[in-house]
Amino acid sequence: MFDRNTVISSNVLSILQNTKQPLSAKQIMENLQEISISANKTTIYRIIKKLIEKEQITEIVINSGIKYYELTTKKHDHLICNECHAIFCVDIKNVLPASKMKRLPSGKTFKMKTHQLNIYGVCESCEDTGS
Repeated sequence: MFDRNTVISSNVLSILQNTKQPLSAKQIMENLQEISISANKTTIYRIIKKLIEKEQITEIVINSGIKYYELTTKKHDHLICNECHAIFCVDIKNVLPASKMKRLPSGKTFKMKTHQLNIYGVCESCEDTGS
């Protein structure tokens, strides 16, 4: 995976493999601290960059400018709360059938290789608190 596999790089990948939602670099660092691994931001961003280049992870940029990362193999889309910035993963097939995307209005076909869909709104927790 890495040219030089370090404790930090292998744990960053492990954290991303074992999470159910995308994580920011800050959240990755917090996860490392929880297992007593100290790493500076530069190291984390270097590892993230390598994982993106090797197409192991995908970067998600939400409208607040915060970048989140998740495994490329996790094929889904996101619902993002405008208030607390919580990210909820959803399967696009539950939102829009994939067959609808194969044909364009012009009648031509389109083969999707990858996509990123972020739907913004307010999560139930924030709506209940009136944030």
